[in-house]
Amino acid sequence: MILHLERGVYYGLNRVGLAVWEFIKVPRRMAEIETAILTQFEVDEVRCRNDLEQLLRALNEHRLIRFTEAPR
Repeated sequence: MILHLERGVYYGLNRVGLAVWEFIKVPRRMAEIETAILTQFEVDEVRCRNDLEQLLRALNEHRLIRFTEAPR
């Protein structure tokens, strides 16, 4: 569960979502997150990428994370 303090709303995550949440406590590139998930869970690359993009977009829309530009 994730609690959005400003809104007082809880969000539930499954095992993979929780692994992503733990992994992104430190800013990461999408490819790093995908590699970590592919290593930890039995999932094909296309589904992993699609589900990961969908999760990160949802977390961003709910203001639980924010996207930043990668340093050059």
